[in-house]
Amino acid sequence: APEGFTKVFFTLGGSEATENALKIARMVTGRHKLVSRYRSYHGATMGALSLSGDWRRPPLEPGIAGVVHAMDCYCDRCPFGKTLDTCQRECAQHIGQVLDLEGPGTVAAVFLEPVPGANGVLVPPEEYWPMVREACDRHGTMLVADEVLTGFGRTGRWFGFQHFDVTPDLITVGKGLTAGYGALGAVLVHERLASHFDEHTLYGGLTNYAHPLGVAAALEAIAVYEEEGLIERAAAMAPALRDGLAAIAAKHPGRVRCTRSIGLLAALEIEADADAWGRLGAALERRRVYMFLKGRTRMVVMAPPLCVTAEELEAGLGALDEAIAEMDPA
Repeated sequence: APEGFTKVFFTLGGSEATENALKIARMVTGRHKLVSRYRSYHGATMGALSLSGDWRRPPLEPGIAGVVHAMDCYCDRCPFGKTLDTCQRECAQHIGQVLDLEGPGTVAAVFLEPVPGANGVLVPPEEYWPMVREACDRHGTMLVADEVLTGFGRTGRWFGFQHFDVTPDLITVGKGLTAGYGALGAVLVHERLASHFDEHTLYGGLTNYAHPLGVAAALEAIAVYEEEGLIERAAAMAPALRDGLAAIAAKHPGRVRCTRSIGLLAALEIEADADAWGRLGAALERRRVYMFLKGRTRMVVMAPPLCVTAEELEAGLGALDEAIAEMDPA
């Protein structure tokens, strides 16, 4: 765990980590409201899905009470109509305004992914997280970093928030914790909150939480990350992924609107109608290259393995290049 995180609450996965993080936030603060962003994904259980802002939430609304959604740090399509030259970090200021307007002393926590992954790898400006941290501190609101996707090397650091020189109050983890070899998630609790549970009971815990098989998988996965230098490897491979995507964008200016990446996590926005989008998926499938195609927003999201070689990465990007070329009918 990062420095200062002295207690851990184990779960079966990332969604349940979110559920228990919101319980912790409500219990410690005595408040009920929770703030998250519209373009976000925090899990598929009811509380986690209520926090989420994407298309998976509406079919199950109204969800849990007290969730407030805020605008995103989406620099390529700024919701505040700004460019990088005119931006005053309105997206971060907006979080502070939401806390102001919801009423002092009512918001238990702000839940943020360091970099929203499933919704398009929305890399924030470097000032974003410090500004949100300051707003949370001003209101006595907890800041929760959802590291289920970004944790354990995906962004080139052990945790995504470490890119932004802030420390959250709670961290949720899953996925990379066991590298998929066991069912385990966790909430990491900072020492400034952990003492609360010396005197109070956290009402949570299912039969198989902290199951020995999941814990064993996590211990082995962490050992492999360290012994094989996979976190450092992700950071070292990041320029090749970034530059490779930039070259594809330059080659297909009529199709690739923009690219974004951090570590070994990346996305492209594609201009395509339904037929062209279908051809892209079919072309990638023929090449046996798996990427997450978000048809609603025409995004291609990719997360190469941390152990990927330069040759494998080049081959994957080459397949994507060829697949984009095949979007136009012969």
